[in-house]
Amino acid sequence: MKKKIILGLLVIVGLFTITGCSKGTKTDDNKTLFNCVKNNISDGDSDSTTRDIKRSAKVDDDGKLLYYTNDFIYYYDSEDKCNEWCDIKTKWYKDMEEKNYSGLKNTVNCSCSKEKSLEAKSEYDITNLDSFLRDDIPNMKDDNTFELEEWINKYKKGNYNCN
Repeated sequence: MKKKIILGLLVIVGLFTITGCSKGTKTDDNKTLFNCVKNNISDGDSDSTTRDIKRSAKVDDDGKLLYYTNDFIYYYDSEDKCNEWCDIKTKWYKDMEEKNYSGLKNTVNCSCSKEKSLEAKSEYDITNLDSFLRDDIPNMKDDNTFELEEWINKYKKGNYNCN
């Protein structure tokens, strides 16, 4: 019996050794992408709006942040409410784009007639990031190093699922 238990433990250790147990996902450019996701968040108001949030950070081997995104998907209880918020988000993102901040790309995709949802995404290209926008990204230092563990722990405390 002891031999079976020891053999089982060796198999488990071997699997971790072969597959690894690190966080993040390697991308095509051999960098690591980390995601923190939280779904079905209630806004707490009476209209039953919910949202899913995905935050992503891509770092290089030296811990420098290369890319960061905030992706929000809002789900509304009516098509009218969705259309109203689609107009608001689209105008707000357009106003941001007109300010010509470098390193930021905002997109809004509305699917109000079918799913009563809209997706609002902000993508930050750190190598071209305007100094005004640096405060948008928590845990990034002036030299673009990224305090990854603090970032992950912050979102885990908020009940996000982080890899």
